[in-house]
Amino acid sequence: MVTDDKDYLKEFIKDVDSLESEEEDDEEEVDDDVVIAGENYYSSVRSFPIYEEEFSTVDSDSRDKQKYEKLCNSFSDVFFSKKYSTDTCYIIAKYLYYIKFKEDEHNNDRCKCLNYLLNTNEKFNTLSGYNVSKLLKAYYKLSSKFKTCYNHIEHIENVDVLGKIKKLYNLNKAMNKLEKSIIDENEHIHNDAEVFAEHYRNATNDCTFNNTEGFCSELKAFEQYIYGCINSEKHIKAWKTLKPLIPNDATPSIIVSFIMLLGIPLLLYILYKEPGPIHKYKRRKKSGILYLKINRNYTILDTKK
Repeated sequence: MVTDDKDYLKEFIKDVDSLESEEEDDEEEVDDDVVIAGENYYSSVRSFPIYEEEFSTVDSDSRDKQKYEKLCNSFSDVFFSKKYSTDTCYIIAKYLYYIKFKEDEHNNDRCKCLNYLLNTNEKFNTLSGYNVSKLLKAYYKLSSKFKTCYNHIEHIENVDVLGKIKKLYNLNKAMNKLEKSIIDENEHIHNDAEVFAEHYRNATNDCTFNNTEGFCSELKAFEQYIYGCINSEKHIKAWKTLKPLIPNDATPSIIVSFIMLLGIPLLLYILYKEPGPIHKYKRRKKSGILYLKINRNYTILDTKK
């Protein structure tokens, strides 16, 4: 339902709107059961490239800039002593306005993408004399004016969580770029496949040492994508780079590991059953194998020649 502009374009007021009250609320509200900020983003990150492009498209529309003038001037004045760029405020306000009237099932992902950009883009997370946390509290206030996204606008403080979101984001961007190169049949396929492979290896490291169910389950989708690529003729130029990413295609290393796995117990069994003096020889006639015992360490010599 469309609301009058006056409901969400009212100016911020000094001594009425403040960030200090938000900080006091944060100190009082400590709940161990609360989900860590950003931890529920993993399944949404695949849509971020789409909404980042949408965000840029909305930003490029210079119409109605005057609509946000009073709101953004007061935003800069009340929260940042007029040090915050009103042009940057316009960018955020325009997208919040866009989301407010979009009213579809994807708005949660749009809001998460916006919050990710606010947390990671230097244009939004850097202002001399103010930390990221204070900036995000101000963005929360701005989103509250529009009554949209305010449940998602927050500081993603956990470095590990934000790092995982970034890895998924980079992986999605790399995959999209590789697909575009393949569709266009251009000369960048090999290079784009290398970049994708590097991001994939970087992301899977977190699942090896610190298994996070939501994050690692997202990587399964990329594993399926790689399987699809190495079974698709149109991806043939990327096969050489992508095949080693799937364990089943790393045949030589698997065979070596398998042989070592079987061979070590056998060697230990022989050492246990055949103790003897130094330089003692024992020939197994049927097998044609000569075991040379030197200090109880066996050198296996093949005599079938």
